[in-house]
Amino acid sequence: MMNPIQRVEHFLKKQFPSAMIALDAPQKANGPWFLDINLDGHSVVVIEWQPKRGFGLKSSLTPAYGDWPDEVFSDHEAVQERVYKILGGKT
Repeated sequence: MMNPIQRVEHFLKKQFPSAMIALDAPQKANGPWFLDINLDGHSVVVIEWQPKRGFGLKSSLTPAYGDWPDEVFSDHEAVQERVYKILGGKT
């Protein structure tokens, strides 16, 4: 069974097969997961997920380590819909 960030990864890989999508699992069981999305050779979106906190989305062009997310979401459907729009998906 997939956790919420794995569901987002699966959805985005289906919708954007040419994107480079990398999922980083936490080193500690309760740590954050990160999903990095690169499109056309450029980092476009970074998603952080923590089970008790939800999703943080960073989509600025110059992300820096330790920056707060640009947007916050509580469920995977909302974050994957937002990333779909950022990446240029057609609705």
